[in-house]
Amino acid sequence: MRLFGKQNSESSTKILKMAPMPSLTKTWHSQSYPSIDPLRPELSAKGKVVAITGGGGAIGAATALAFAKAGASKIAIIGR
Repeated sequence: MRLFGKQNSESSTKILKMAPMPSLTKTWHSQSYPSIDPLRPELSAKGKVVAITGGGGAIGAATALAFAKAGASKIAIIGR
């Protein structure tokens, strides 16, 4: 994680590195892995209508993209 902050009164910035957050999760995934890949036939959403509630943030956007890859015909994102 990076934090951008002012270095001085001018417009230049410096990058501050923060210590990693403590976590109970041993493995973090930023990409889809084989067992949940939306392109797997048994996980297909082809022709289905999907409603994603609470989708106003990054998780909602990623969920919508996964359903689009899985072939959903319509996707509704509901959030703030």
